[in-house]
Amino acid sequence: MPSRLRAVLLAAGEGKRLRPVTLDRPKPVIPLAGFSLAHYHLSLLSSLGVDEAAVVVGFGEEKVKAALGDGRELGLKITYLRQDRQLGTAHALMVAEQWLEGSEPFLLIYSDVYLPPSTPKALLSAVEEEGAEAAVAVASVGRPWEFGVVEADPRGRLRRIVEKPRRGEEPSNLVIAGAFAFRRSIFGELRNTKPSPRGELELTDSITALASRSDVLLVGVGDRWTDAGRPGDLLRASTYLLDDVVESRLPQTLLKLVGGRFYLKESAEGGAEIRPPAFVGTGVVLEEDSVLGPYTVLEGFNSVGPGSSVEYSLLLDGSAVGAGSRVKRAILCSNSSLPPGTEALSEDGGFSVVVGPGRELGEKNPPAGTIVW
Repeated sequence: MPSRLRAVLLAAGEGKRLRPVTLDRPKPVIPLAGFSLAHYHLSLLSSLGVDEAAVVVGFGEEKVKAALGDGRELGLKITYLRQDRQLGTAHALMVAEQWLEGSEPFLLIYSDVYLPPSTPKALLSAVEEEGAEAAVAVASVGRPWEFGVVEADPRGRLRRIVEKPRRGEEPSNLVIAGAFAFRRSIFGELRNTKPSPRGELELTDSITALASRSDVLLVGVGDRWTDAGRPGDLLRASTYLLDDVVESRLPQTLLKLVGGRFYLKESAEGGAEIRPPAFVGTGVVLEEDSVLGPYTVLEGFNSVGPGSSVEYSLLLDGSAVGAGSRVKRAILCSNSSLPPGTEALSEDGGFSVVVGPGRELGEKNPPAGTIVW
């Protein structure tokens, strides 16, 4: 490991695809398991020996800062760097160039992806052991055309990244997973990167240019990965984080920050049944004969009415489920509610309803995929 290990966390995006969830809270700091993805990534970096991390902010800057603080509780120091204009991921990393002076190699993590806890260490080890200029985390997915897709050379090194190819024209099912280890040579490529057809400076273009001159390694994370940019994927990230709690894969510094309780075995609270894994924050009221879980998170000050069941769902602060409801794969934003007798159901991979901040679902049997603004 380098004597001075630093990392950059990108957290400047608007989260447009997640609206209305992101109307009152930036995507990186939405609490998916009593803690957010940003907290998760920073705690992993701290456990690896990163003593200082830069968080690149933009949209919702003050809320990100309020949620993460100075990083002391996570065991590192956070420096906030502002990306004044959203010009792309290559530009976001360039914002940190001066701050990274003297740090090599360094880590770059996208704050809105779930990655297995072992990923940052695997990336760093790959660069150091192989002497490569970069290592890129890649995930195996079923719909690669929605992402930046990797094409490898015969040695298994990166040849190029094809950004959102046409369906059927993708060179593999491996996609960029949002985590990287770089040496400082990447900054020369960043400065030479031209805007893409959508007008952004794409980090994937910079990495492809680097791969044409140097070895860029691929580090697989398997299929236990998600880009938490849509409601169904946000729920998937929540389930992965709860699994990590169950399997004791997370740093204690992270778990000590949580204001609430994880339920890792069958439990009863008053007249309610809790099926693991689940997280219940402070001030929650579970009425008689209600059933919570599995894979359900109540941030705090929520209520679940008598006779209701809630599973595979995320209830943010102050949200409520009316009596006699059946809820599966729902996201209730802050101070939102479902009326009594609601049946909001969806199968794995999708979502049933998303109810925006302060709103109430207006129908008791909404079709899967309903969004209330």
